[in-house]
Amino acid sequence: MTPEVHVNGYVAPAAHDAETGGGELASRMLRTIQRARTIEFQENFTYANDSVQLINGGLAAFRFVIKPEDGPQRLLIDVMVQQGDEDGDPMIELFAEHDDDTRDRLSRDDNGGSEQNARIERELEPGTYILTIRDSSYNPILSAEQKVFRLSIKPYSLDNIVSSDRTFTLVLGEEGGCVERSSCDLRVNEVKARAAVEDDDFFRVDLQTFDNDACLVVDVDPEGDSDTLLGIFDANREFIVSNDDWREEDQSSRAVLPVESGTQTLLIHVTSFSSDTKYSLYTEIRPREADGSCISVENFERPELEAQNAN
Repeated sequence: MTPEVHVNGYVAPAAHDAETGGGELASRMLRTIQRARTIEFQENFTYANDSVQLINGGLAAFRFVIKPEDGPQRLLIDVMVQQGDEDGDPMIELFAEHDDDTRDRLSRDDNGGSEQNARIERELEPGTYILTIRDSSYNPILSAEQKVFRLSIKPYSLDNIVSSDRTFTLVLGEEGGCVERSSCDLRVNEVKARAAVEDDDFFRVDLQTFDNDACLVVDVDPEGDSDTLLGIFDANREFIVSNDDWREEDQSSRAVLPVESGTQTLLIHVTSFSSDTKYSLYTEIRPREADGSCISVENFERPELEAQNAN
Protein backbone atom coordinates (compact mmCIF):
# COMPACT_ATOMS: atom_id res chain seq x y z
CA MET A 1 0.00 0.00 0.00
CA THR A 2 1.22 3.50 -0.85
CA PRO A 3 2.32 5.40 2.28
CA GLU A 4 0.57 8.68 2.91
CA VAL A 5 1.48 12.09 4.25
CA HIS A 6 -0.85 13.38 6.98
CA VAL A 7 -1.27 17.06 7.77
CA ASN A 8 -4.01 17.74 10.33
CA GLY A 9 -6.41 15.30 8.76
CA TYR A 10 -5.64 15.93 5.12
CA VAL A 11 -4.09 12.96 3.34
CA ALA A 12 -1.84 13.26 0.31
CA PRO A 13 -0.31 10.22 -1.44
CA ALA A 14 3.43 10.11 -0.80
CA ALA A 15 3.84 8.87 -4.36
CA HIS A 16 3.46 12.52 -5.37
CA ASP A 17 6.43 13.61 -3.27
CA ALA A 18 9.12 13.47 -5.95
CA GLU A 19 7.27 15.24 -8.73
CA THR A 20 4.57 17.29 -7.03
CA GLY A 21 5.58 17.52 -3.37
CA GLY A 22 3.16 15.45 -1.26
CA GLY A 23 3.83 17.47 1.90
CA GLU A 24 3.48 20.75 0.04
CA LEU A 25 0.19 19.59 -1.43
CA ALA A 26 -1.10 18.62 2.02
CA SER A 27 -0.07 21.98 3.50
CA ARG A 28 -1.72 23.95 0.71
CA MET A 29 -4.88 21.87 0.89
CA LEU A 30 -5.07 22.40 4.65
CA ARG A 31 -4.96 26.16 4.10
CA THR A 32 -7.68 25.79 1.48
CA ILE A 33 -9.84 23.69 3.83
CA GLN A 34 -9.54 26.37 6.50
CA ARG A 35 -11.12 28.79 4.02
CA ALA A 36 -13.64 26.27 2.67
CA ARG A 37 -16.77 27.70 1.14
CA THR A 38 -20.05 26.69 2.80
CA ILE A 39 -22.62 24.87 0.70
CA GLU A 40 -26.22 25.89 1.28
CA PHE A 41 -28.36 23.07 -0.06
CA GLN A 42 -31.50 23.75 -2.01
CA GLU A 43 -34.57 21.62 -1.53
CA ASN A 44 -33.90 17.88 -1.24
CA PHE A 45 -30.11 18.22 -0.79
CA THR A 46 -29.29 19.59 -4.23
CA TYR A 47 -26.52 22.05 -5.07
CA ALA A 48 -25.01 23.30 -8.33
CA ASN A 49 -22.02 25.53 -9.01
CA ASP A 50 -20.99 25.95 -12.64
CA SER A 51 -17.86 27.97 -11.88
CA VAL A 52 -15.64 26.38 -9.24
CA GLN A 53 -12.33 28.25 -9.48
CA LEU A 54 -9.34 26.46 -8.07
CA ILE A 55 -7.17 28.63 -5.81
CA ASN A 56 -3.71 28.18 -4.25
CA GLY A 57 -2.39 27.13 -7.64
CA GLY A 58 -5.24 24.72 -8.25
CA LEU A 59 -7.26 23.77 -5.15
CA ALA A 60 -10.80 24.23 -3.84
CA ALA A 61 -12.70 23.10 -0.74
CA PHE A 62 -16.35 23.09 0.28
CA ARG A 63 -17.99 22.41 3.64
CA PHE A 64 -21.53 21.10 4.07
CA VAL A 65 -23.65 19.88 6.98
CA ILE A 66 -26.27 17.16 7.26
CA LYS A 67 -28.44 17.98 10.26
CA PRO A 68 -29.52 15.31 12.77
CA GLU A 69 -33.19 15.88 11.98
CA ASP A 70 -32.51 15.12 8.29
CA GLY A 71 -31.16 11.65 9.07
CA PRO A 72 -28.70 9.75 6.80
CA GLN A 73 -28.53 10.96 3.20
CA ARG A 74 -27.19 9.09 0.17
CA LEU A 75 -25.64 11.77 -2.02
CA LEU A 76 -24.17 11.80 -5.51
CA ILE A 77 -21.29 14.27 -5.89
CA ASP A 78 -20.09 15.10 -9.41
CA VAL A 79 -17.22 17.40 -10.40
CA MET A 80 -17.04 17.95 -14.15
CA VAL A 81 -14.87 19.81 -16.61
CA GLN A 82 -16.22 22.80 -18.46
CA GLN A 83 -17.56 22.07 -21.91
CA GLY A 84 -14.72 22.10 -24.43
CA ASP A 85 -12.00 21.63 -21.78
CA GLU A 86 -10.09 18.58 -22.99
CA ASP A 87 -7.20 18.92 -20.52
CA GLY A 88 -9.10 19.22 -17.24
CA ASP A 89 -9.18 16.11 -15.04
CA PRO A 90 -10.73 16.73 -11.59
CA MET A 91 -9.85 14.64 -8.55
CA ILE A 92 -12.07 14.87 -5.48
CA GLU A 93 -11.85 13.71 -1.87
CA LEU A 94 -14.54 13.62 0.80
CA PHE A 95 -13.75 13.99 4.51
CA ALA A 96 -15.75 13.80 7.72
CA GLU A 97 -14.84 16.81 9.87
CA HIS A 98 -14.85 16.56 13.66
CA ASP A 99 -15.26 19.11 16.46
CA ASP A 100 -11.55 18.93 17.31
CA ASP A 101 -10.66 20.20 13.79
CA THR A 102 -9.49 16.78 12.57
CA ARG A 103 -10.75 14.98 9.49
CA ASP A 104 -11.12 11.42 8.31
CA ARG A 105 -11.03 10.72 4.59
CA LEU A 106 -14.07 8.75 3.46
CA SER A 107 -13.70 8.58 -0.33
CA ARG A 108 -11.43 9.65 -3.19
CA ASP A 109 -12.17 9.56 -6.92
CA ASP A 110 -10.54 10.59 -10.17
CA ASN A 111 -12.47 9.28 -13.20
CA GLY A 112 -15.54 7.70 -11.63
CA GLY A 113 -17.90 9.87 -13.67
CA SER A 114 -18.23 10.04 -17.43
CA GLU A 115 -14.96 10.49 -19.34
CA GLN A 116 -12.43 12.31 -17.09
CA ASN A 117 -15.02 13.61 -14.64
CA ALA A 118 -15.00 12.66 -10.94
CA ARG A 119 -17.84 11.15 -8.91
CA ILE A 120 -18.46 10.01 -5.33
CA GLU A 121 -21.69 8.29 -4.32
CA ARG A 122 -22.04 7.57 -0.61
CA GLU A 123 -24.52 7.40 2.24
CA LEU A 124 -23.61 9.98 4.88
CA GLU A 125 -24.70 10.15 8.50
CA PRO A 126 -25.59 13.53 10.05
CA GLY A 127 -22.42 15.57 10.52
CA THR A 128 -20.02 18.02 8.87
CA TYR A 129 -18.18 17.14 5.68
CA ILE A 130 -15.40 18.64 3.58
CA LEU A 131 -15.17 18.16 -0.19
CA THR A 132 -11.80 18.99 -1.79
CA ILE A 133 -11.23 19.46 -5.50
CA ARG A 134 -8.04 19.62 -7.52
CA ASP A 135 -6.84 18.75 -10.98
CA SER A 136 -5.26 15.27 -11.07
CA SER A 137 -2.19 16.74 -12.79
CA TYR A 138 -1.89 19.46 -10.16
CA ASN A 139 1.68 20.36 -9.28
CA PRO A 140 1.81 22.78 -6.32
CA ILE A 141 5.43 23.68 -7.06
CA LEU A 142 5.66 23.98 -10.84
CA SER A 143 2.16 24.70 -12.11
CA ALA A 144 0.28 27.97 -11.76
CA GLU A 145 -2.42 27.07 -14.28
CA GLN A 146 -5.93 27.85 -13.04
CA LYS A 147 -8.84 25.49 -13.62
CA VAL A 148 -12.60 26.00 -13.49
CA PHE A 149 -14.84 22.99 -12.86
CA ARG A 150 -18.56 22.37 -12.39
CA LEU A 151 -19.85 20.93 -9.09
CA SER A 152 -23.16 19.14 -8.68
CA ILE A 153 -24.60 17.44 -5.58
CA LYS A 154 -27.84 15.49 -5.79
CA PRO A 155 -29.65 12.84 -3.79
CA TYR A 156 -29.06 9.32 -5.05
CA SER A 157 -31.47 8.00 -7.66
CA LEU A 158 -31.16 5.72 -10.65
CA ASP A 159 -31.68 8.65 -13.02
CA ASN A 160 -28.92 10.63 -11.30
CA ILE A 161 -26.31 7.90 -10.96
CA VAL A 162 -26.36 6.49 -14.50
CA SER A 163 -26.10 8.60 -17.64
CA SER A 164 -28.23 7.82 -20.68
CA ASP A 165 -25.27 6.43 -22.66
CA ARG A 166 -24.77 3.83 -19.91
CA THR A 167 -28.41 2.76 -19.77
CA PHE A 168 -29.73 -0.02 -21.97
CA THR A 169 -32.66 -2.40 -22.20
CA LEU A 170 -32.53 -6.16 -22.71
CA VAL A 171 -35.70 -7.87 -23.87
CA LEU A 172 -36.41 -11.59 -23.87
CA GLY A 173 -39.33 -12.25 -26.17
CA GLU A 174 -42.53 -10.33 -26.43
CA GLU A 175 -45.85 -10.47 -24.69
CA GLY A 176 -47.01 -14.04 -25.13
CA GLY A 177 -43.54 -15.50 -24.67
CA CYS A 178 -40.35 -16.21 -26.57
CA VAL A 179 -38.75 -19.63 -26.57
CA GLU A 180 -36.23 -19.71 -29.41
CA ARG A 181 -33.26 -17.40 -28.90
CA SER A 182 -33.22 -16.52 -32.60
CA SER A 183 -36.64 -14.87 -32.27
CA CYS A 184 -35.77 -12.73 -29.25
CA ASP A 185 -34.83 -9.12 -30.05
CA LEU A 186 -32.56 -6.80 -28.07
CA ARG A 187 -31.05 -9.68 -26.14
CA VAL A 188 -27.46 -8.47 -26.12
CA ASN A 189 -25.51 -5.26 -25.60
CA GLU A 190 -21.79 -4.48 -25.63
CA VAL A 191 -20.01 -1.24 -24.75
CA LYS A 192 -16.39 -0.14 -24.38
CA ALA A 193 -15.39 1.91 -21.35
CA ARG A 194 -12.48 2.75 -19.06
CA ALA A 195 -11.91 2.27 -15.33
CA ALA A 196 -9.17 2.92 -12.79
CA VAL A 197 -8.33 2.28 -9.15
CA GLU A 198 -11.04 3.75 -6.85
CA ASP A 199 -13.21 4.63 -9.84
CA ASP A 200 -16.78 3.35 -10.01
CA ASP A 201 -18.41 2.73 -13.37
CA PHE A 202 -22.15 2.10 -13.20
CA PHE A 203 -24.39 0.77 -15.94
CA ARG A 204 -28.16 0.47 -15.72
CA VAL A 205 -29.85 -2.55 -17.30
CA ASP A 206 -33.62 -2.58 -17.68
CA LEU A 207 -34.75 -6.18 -18.14
CA GLN A 208 -38.02 -7.18 -19.80
CA THR A 209 -38.65 -10.92 -19.73
CA PHE A 210 -42.46 -10.99 -19.88
CA ASP A 211 -43.60 -14.58 -19.14
CA ASN A 212 -40.11 -16.07 -19.23
CA ASP A 213 -37.85 -16.89 -16.32
CA ALA A 214 -34.42 -16.08 -17.73
CA CYS A 215 -30.71 -15.72 -17.06
CA LEU A 216 -28.54 -12.61 -17.27
CA VAL A 217 -24.93 -13.02 -18.37
CA VAL A 218 -22.52 -10.15 -17.60
CA ASP A 219 -18.95 -10.38 -18.90
CA VAL A 220 -16.16 -7.83 -18.42
CA ASP A 221 -13.14 -8.28 -20.68
CA PRO A 222 -10.19 -5.95 -19.87
CA GLU A 223 -7.38 -5.19 -22.29
CA GLY A 224 -3.88 -6.50 -21.61
CA ASP A 225 -3.01 -7.53 -18.06
CA SER A 226 -5.54 -5.26 -16.35
CA ASP A 227 -7.65 -6.69 -13.55
CA THR A 228 -11.34 -5.77 -13.25
CA LEU A 229 -13.91 -6.35 -10.52
CA LEU A 230 -17.61 -6.83 -11.33
CA GLY A 231 -20.57 -6.28 -9.03
CA ILE A 232 -24.32 -6.50 -9.66
CA PHE A 233 -26.94 -4.72 -7.52
CA ASP A 234 -30.69 -4.32 -7.61
CA ALA A 235 -32.38 -0.96 -8.14
CA ASN A 236 -32.15 -0.18 -4.42
CA ARG A 237 -28.37 -0.81 -4.42
CA GLU A 238 -28.77 -4.10 -2.57
CA PHE A 239 -25.86 -6.40 -3.42
CA ILE A 240 -26.62 -9.50 -5.52
CA VAL A 241 -23.34 -11.00 -6.76
CA SER A 242 -19.73 -10.10 -7.58
CA ASN A 243 -16.79 -11.65 -9.41
CA ASP A 244 -13.10 -10.90 -9.72
CA ASP A 245 -11.30 -13.52 -11.86
CA TRP A 246 -13.64 -16.20 -13.20
CA ARG A 247 -10.82 -18.19 -14.83
CA GLU A 248 -7.12 -18.66 -14.18
CA GLU A 249 -5.68 -17.68 -17.57
CA ASP A 250 -6.68 -14.00 -17.38
CA GLN A 251 -8.20 -11.41 -15.06
CA SER A 252 -11.59 -10.93 -16.69
CA SER A 253 -14.84 -10.89 -14.68
CA ARG A 254 -18.05 -12.79 -15.38
CA ALA A 255 -21.31 -13.53 -13.60
CA VAL A 256 -24.50 -15.40 -14.51
CA LEU A 257 -27.63 -14.93 -12.44
CA PRO A 258 -31.24 -16.06 -12.72
CA VAL A 259 -33.93 -13.43 -13.23
CA GLU A 260 -37.64 -13.93 -12.82
CA SER A 261 -40.23 -13.12 -15.44
CA GLY A 262 -41.46 -9.55 -15.63
CA THR A 263 -39.68 -6.21 -15.66
CA GLN A 264 -36.83 -5.19 -13.37
CA THR A 265 -33.79 -2.94 -13.21
CA LEU A 266 -30.26 -3.93 -12.21
CA LEU A 267 -27.09 -1.92 -11.68
CA ILE A 268 -23.77 -3.23 -12.99
CA HIS A 269 -20.68 -1.90 -11.24
CA VAL A 270 -17.20 -2.17 -12.76
CA THR A 271 -13.95 -1.05 -11.16
CA SER A 272 -10.30 -1.92 -11.65
CA PHE A 273 -7.22 -2.83 -9.65
CA SER A 274 -5.12 -1.17 -12.36
CA SER A 275 -4.40 2.53 -12.87
CA ASP A 276 -5.96 2.77 -16.34
CA THR A 277 -8.07 -0.08 -17.68
CA LYS A 278 -9.88 -0.24 -20.99
CA TYR A 279 -12.53 -2.92 -21.06
CA SER A 280 -15.60 -4.10 -22.92
CA LEU A 281 -18.81 -4.92 -21.05
CA TYR A 282 -21.04 -7.59 -22.59
CA THR A 283 -24.54 -8.36 -21.32
CA GLU A 284 -27.00 -10.94 -22.58
CA ILE A 285 -30.45 -12.04 -21.46
CA ARG A 286 -31.13 -15.67 -22.41
CA PRO A 287 -33.71 -18.38 -21.69
CA ARG A 288 -33.15 -20.89 -18.91
CA GLU A 289 -31.74 -24.29 -19.75
CA ALA A 290 -34.12 -27.24 -20.23
CA ASP A 291 -33.87 -28.15 -16.55
CA GLY A 292 -34.65 -24.59 -15.46
CA SER A 293 -31.06 -23.73 -14.52
CA CYS A 294 -28.73 -21.06 -15.93
CA ILE A 295 -25.72 -21.77 -18.10
CA SER A 296 -22.49 -21.89 -16.11
CA VAL A 297 -19.84 -19.18 -16.47
CA GLU A 298 -17.43 -21.79 -17.85
CA ASN A 299 -19.80 -23.04 -20.57
CA PHE A 300 -20.90 -19.64 -21.83
CA GLU A 301 -19.13 -18.53 -25.02
CA ARG A 302 -19.09 -14.80 -25.59
CA PRO A 303 -19.81 -13.91 -29.24
CA GLU A 304 -17.81 -11.37 -31.19
CA LEU A 305 -19.73 -8.12 -31.53
CA GLU A 306 -18.96 -4.57 -32.60
CA ALA A 307 -18.99 -2.71 -29.28
CA GLN A 308 -20.17 0.87 -28.91
CA ASN A 309 -18.23 3.38 -26.83
CA ALA A 310 -19.52 4.58 -23.47
CA ASN A 311 -18.21 7.87 -22.09
